[in-house]
Amino acid sequence: MPHFAVESTTLKSLSYLTERSLLDLEFRDGAVYRFFDVPPGCLEQLLASDSKGAYFNLRIRNRFRHQRVSGAVSNSVRSDTVAGKTTLPLPVKEN
Repeated sequence: MPHFAVESTTLKSLSYLTERSLLDLEFRDGAVYRFFDVPPGCLEQLLASDSKGAYFNLRIRNRFRHQRVSGAVSNSVRSDTVAGKTTLPLPVKEN
């Protein structure tokens, strides 16, 4: 999947595989997460949003099954619980 740079203080790049509805997001801290079953419309809205980080937090984070693909884990990570199951940690934007 080719990666495309995005203008964001949270995200560095993304890629999307239409045939499998896979969205890979690379965060500024170097962590890469893969999100499964992400509809194409969600990607279009992410790309069109003024704040990619805000869109991610509202519409993608904790809404799709995901796994960490690569990247360092920093002190600013947390685990979340979705439907009673603990998910992989995602970077938390510190204010």
